Amino acid sequence: MTGQELEHSGLLTEILDNKQKGYILEGGSRSSKTWSIIQYLMLYCQAETGKEITICRDRLTWLKLTVLRDFKEILIKLGWWIDKDFNQSEMTYKLFGNRFTFVGLDEPAKLHGLTQDVFWINEAIGTPGSAYNPTLDNFDQLEMRTKEGFFLDYNPKVTEHWIYEKVQTRPDVYFIHSTQLDNPFLEQTIREKILSYEPTPGNVKRGTSDDIKWKIYGLGIRAQHEGVIFTNINYVKEIPEEATLVAFGLDFGFTNDPTSLVKVCMLSGELWVDEIIYETGLTNPDIYAKSKDIIGKFEDVIADSAEPKSIKELQMMGMRIEGANKGPDSIRAGIDVLKRYRVNITERSMNIKREYDNYCWKVNKQTQKSEGVPIDTFNHAIDAIRYVALNRLQDVRAPMKFKAFGA
Repeated sequence: MTGQELEHSGLLTEILDNKQKGYILEGGSRSSKTWSIIQYLMLYCQAETGKEITICRDRLTWLKLTVLRDFKEILIKLGWWIDKDFNQSEMTYKLFGNRFTFVGLDEPAKLHGLTQDVFWINEAIGTPGSAYNPTLDNFDQLEMRTKEGFFLDYNPKVTEHWIYEKVQTRPDVYFIHSTQLDNPFLEQTIREKILSYEPTPGNVKRGTSDDIKWKIYGLGIRAQHEGVIFTNINYVKEIPEEATLVAFGLDFGFTNDPTSLVKVCMLSGELWVDEIIYETGLTNPDIYAKSKDIIGKFEDVIADSAEPKSIKELQMMGMRIEGANKGPDSIRAGIDVLKRYRVNITERSMNIKREYDNYCWKVNKQTQKSEGVPIDTFNHAIDAIRYVALNRLQDVRAPMKFKAFGA
C-alpha cells in the first residue's frame, strides 16, 4: 500500500504485512493499538476512494472522548484535518473521498442501518455494568453489512469471551498481541505507572504491585479482576434536573495523585454522580477558580479532613466546605454506605468510570483470600464520593453551621 511515511510502532507494520479479512489487537494499556489502527485506516484512505468506514464502541460519548480525539490528533499532525469535512451532527468525517462514521452501540437503530466496507469495534471487551457491552450479535450484524474487513481491539480483562471462542479462531482473522513495550512513543510517566503494577520486590514494598493489573495492563494477558467492590452501577447521559444535590466531594492531590471534585445527587433512592475536576498540579486557588462557577454559594463541599490547612484556605476564599467525618475504619464504613445505593455515573465522567472498573478488595498473595480492605489505588474520585457518604448519607451528625469570619 502506498502513502506517506508515518511514525509508527511495529503493530502497523504487522497489520500491513499480514493480509486478512479481520484483525484482532489484544494487549495492555497504551500499547499503541488504537493509533496503529487509525494509521492503517489513513493509509487505506490514501489508496482508496468511495469507501465507508464505521468506528464504534459501547457508548458514543466514550467514543468521542477516546478514539475521535486520537483520530483528530493524528490527522492534525499529518495536516489532513479540515474542520468543514467533519459533520458533528452526523458524526462523520470525509477523507480523500472516503467517509468515516462514528457510532455508539447505544444507538442500535443507527448501527444496524449502516453498511460499510470496513468496521472497527474499539474496546470490544466492554465495561462491567454497562448495558451496551459489545456482543456477538453486534459483531454479526456489522459483519453481514460489511464488504471487506474489520478490526477489534481490547484489553484482555476477562478470561472467557465470545471473541476468543467465535472470532479469534477463524482462519481469515489475524491476531496481534502487544504491550506498552511495543509503543516507543509512550510518555514516561504513563509507562512508570503501568510498570508500578509489576510484582517486583520494590513495588511490593511500596504497595503498588498488583498481579491482576500487571497481567492485564502491563503484559496484556488474559486475567479477570477479582473482588471488584462496586457492581451496582449504571451509566447515564446526564444527572436529571429533578435530582437533589447531596453535596460535592473533594479529594486533594497534587503531584502524582489528582485532585478530584465530584457532584453527588440523589433521586428515587439512587445516587447520581458527575466528574467536575480530576487533575494533578492544582493549588487551592486553582481548585477554587475551577469550581466557583459550578458550586453554588450555599452548596456544601465535603473534603478530606486530613488536609485541614487546605480546607481552611478554601473557606477563606468563600467555599462552603467541611472535613469528612472520619472515624475508626472510615474507609470500610463509607464503602458500606455507598454499597446500599445504585450509582448512576455520567458518561463524560471517564475517570470515575475507570476507578469503578478497577477498585477492588486487596487479596492476600499467600491465601488468595480478601483481606477486607480495598487497594489504595483507583480511589481518588471514589474517596471524594465516600466523604459525601460519611457526612451526608449516614445521619451521624447535625448539619454544619456557619458564622461570619471574625464573629
